[in-house]
Amino acid sequence: MRDSKSGRAGGDGSGRVRRGLLRVARVAFGVLVAGSAAGATFEVNSTGDAADLAIDGACDTGGTVLIGSRPLPECTLRAAIQEANATSGPSDDIVFSAFLPVGTSGIAVIRPTTALPPITRRTRILGRTAPGYDALDPYAVPVVVLDGGSLRDPGEHGLLLQGDVLGSRIEALAIVDFPGDGIHLGAGSEGVSVLGCHVGLLSGSFARGNGGHGVFVDPASNGHAIGFQQIADPDVVPELQTNVISANAGSGLRVEGWGVRIAGNFVGTGRFGSFVSVPFGGYMGNGLWGIDVLADFTTVGGYFGSSVFGTGEWIGNVVAGNLAGGVHVGGGANLVTVQSNRVGTNDAGTTALGNGVGPGVLLDGGASELTIGSAFEFTSIAENGGNVVSGHATHGIRIDATGSPVALTANRIGTSADGETALPNDGIGIVTSPQAAALHLSNNLVSGNGDHAIVLNASGHTLFGNRIGVSWTGAPLGNLGHGVVVNGSDVQIGAPPDAPALAAGGRNRIAYNASDGVRVQNASSQRVTVRANEIHQNGGIAIDLGPNGLNANDAGDLDEGANRLMNKPVLDPLRSFWSEATQTLVVGHWLNVDPTAATHPITVDFYLAEPGDFGPAQLVGTVFLDASESDGSLQTAYLTPVPWVVVDDQSRLVAVATDAAGNTGEGSNVVLLPEPATGAGLLLGVGCVFGLGRRRVGSALRGGSAARRPAREGRGTLARGRRV
Repeated sequence: MRDSKSGRAGGDGSGRVRRGLLRVARVAFGVLVAGSAAGATFEVNSTGDAADLAIDGACDTGGTVLIGSRPLPECTLRAAIQEANATSGPSDDIVFSAFLPVGTSGIAVIRPTTALPPITRRTRILGRTAPGYDALDPYAVPVVVLDGGSLRDPGEHGLLLQGDVLGSRIEALAIVDFPGDGIHLGAGSEGVSVLGCHVGLLSGSFARGNGGHGVFVDPASNGHAIGFQQIADPDVVPELQTNVISANAGSGLRVEGWGVRIAGNFVGTGRFGSFVSVPFGGYMGNGLWGIDVLADFTTVGGYFGSSVFGTGEWIGNVVAGNLAGGVHVGGGANLVTVQSNRVGTNDAGTTALGNGVGPGVLLDGGASELTIGSAFEFTSIAENGGNVVSGHATHGIRIDATGSPVALTANRIGTSADGETALPNDGIGIVTSPQAAALHLSNNLVSGNGDHAIVLNASGHTLFGNRIGVSWTGAPLGNLGHGVVVNGSDVQIGAPPDAPALAAGGRNRIAYNASDGVRVQNASSQRVTVRANEIHQNGGIAIDLGPNGLNANDAGDLDEGANRLMNKPVLDPLRSFWSEATQTLVVGHWLNVDPTAATHPITVDFYLAEPGDFGPAQLVGTVFLDASESDGSLQTAYLTPVPWVVVDDQSRLVAVATDAAGNTGEGSNVVLLPEPATGAGLLLGVGCVFGLGRRRVGSALRGGSAARRPAREGRGTLARGRRV
């Protein structure tokens, strides 16, 4: 699965790049080594399994094959590997004769009677040289099949590479029915490429899985490339590089060695990345995880090419249909990146295929320094490196990992690749366990899911710039629960307005969800700060603390609970108006918080509410109250104009208070601003409509005391109903 970055050739507008048109500058990457001058070439001309007669530099079993009427020495794959292992010098190539016998189905089947010898030196097995293989077809079916159906020992793998094999390549083979792993990259192996192989799949459609993992990377192994890569090797054609790794009893790929890059593969699907089962072909999913990462410096998907010169693109994997789940990162893995993948959907990101009993992505164990998504600026949904994680029967992403930091950026969770259609995860979009490390969530689209969008059961998280319950373009695409549920502490939802660098892109848009926008649920949760967000048109309350439903203010704000059950401001409708003469919004308000109950100053943010709603939708300005100004006495805020905030005849005002420790309360009552001539506002009632001309308002000036008004318990709940 390939996404194009802005201005890159080959994009089709939906974030995909058609494989047949792919032309990427080949630049050396990481530990992958370009091929040097060729060593010996051994040409396999037989599907037999006889061993080499003598290790003498010539592949010869002692038998003969007829090429036309001419007898030639027989060279089997077994014999070719034996000879390649015995040579010295540059890389050896194993190619396949144009006269290799193929059956009526057009494939050549090699059935080892015992395990093939391990590959122990630099060797390239080039299945694309076999007769009938179209190396320019990105969905080409391998012509050479290694069939392990005659073997029984779980330690017998399709191909085993170990020792000094740096720069080896396994290319365009189908590897099926072995009792062990399809490809086993064993101890000491380094820098092996696997390109264009079908591991567990026969003829592109028939499930013939191996008994172990599709591809296994040993802990004492490193630097491999599974699928698409950038190497300075003219022999590699871009269209060739997609592996299909499906139907294996273990995981599709299990990575226990470090520095592995996995890109451009179909894992758990058929050869088009668009189906997980076919009639008479069986189920395509692997029996455990699609991709199981337990080692450092692993990249699943990523950006290839030059971001400086604009010649690169995003290339991920399709991971769907696997029984345990999609992508797992666990153990003590550090510095793992998962980017630009389709997890639970087809290649186009338009159809839900799902993975099995687990989540789409699971992060657990001591894994740390994890990036799920893209660090690139999320300016266009077709130009980012985030993942699509959709279509699962359970959660989209679950974070149990105890290492930090963990960043989820620019992902689409519960939607199609274009962010406009729901492909729901039936569970929660993103959920953490209580022991999970601090999580940074930014620029994600979490919409359309069958439960809550985000549930944070641990502490220390930050949420900036996410779209929750809306489509990429802002249309309703709500989750069927709350927008954000917080059961931990020390959580920042939205960039504070006094952090200019973050404020513009820092606000979260939380709308159209079936229940509350933000629910701070646990009574022990403290310092959950909710500022500068757009929260509107949710089925419940914009910000809901503790017990479900609105909380009444108490005298002095001495009660305890979620976010201290912080008291709400109360807006005075009789002293709130727009001053035409001074171009200032004047707001009368009061707040009753005893200095022993909360740290000061108290921040009061004023927002415009959407028509027909009670949530804070657009930040107008902010004032700060010291202890003498939060004693329940009437205060006056003067909010001065900024050009991007407009008040018109439907303008409604709501306020939210946050103490100096970061505890944010629920929203105030809502007032409808009057015509300037009236000099007073109206307390908002359901269905109230009042005519106004357009007015601009904005940044804050600090309010001073006006006439003293005694606090009245419960005043903040006036006309503050639940939207249904």
